[in-house]
Amino acid sequence: MGHNPMPNRRLSVLFLANAVFTFVGGLALLFLPEKVMYGVHIDRQYYFLFYLLGASAFSLAVVSFFARGFREKESIRAAVCTFLAFHGITALVGVYSMFMGASTFISVNAAVHAIFFVLFLVFGFSAVKMRK
Repeated sequence: MGHNPMPNRRLSVLFLANAVFTFVGGLALLFLPEKVMYGVHIDRQYYFLFYLLGASAFSLAVVSFFARGFREKESIRAAVCTFLAFHGITALVGVYSMFMGASTFISVNAAVHAIFFVLFLVFGFSAVKMRK
């Protein structure tokens, strides 16, 4: 059996960049929850919420890392739609938080998620359309 490469090299690189980004975010949520909030005091009893979010980020990083090897159109589409939902909703929540007085960090975070959303929109669906 021959190796059937992913239909779009750019999408493969995007999956890898997304894996790194979500992995780093997961690390921050797990090990530096007080730093993620930048000046907002969060009682330690609520850190569990950050730990859950960190675990979710790690899970998404794993999916993104292994999505680089997906070959089937349906698998690629499922991964792309997952990351479109994640980055799109996170960007919207970030924008809402900015209007509620959130820090500059939240603005930057929302912008990065918006960029990933657009990249998955462009490269994700073009890769799926290329496959027959």
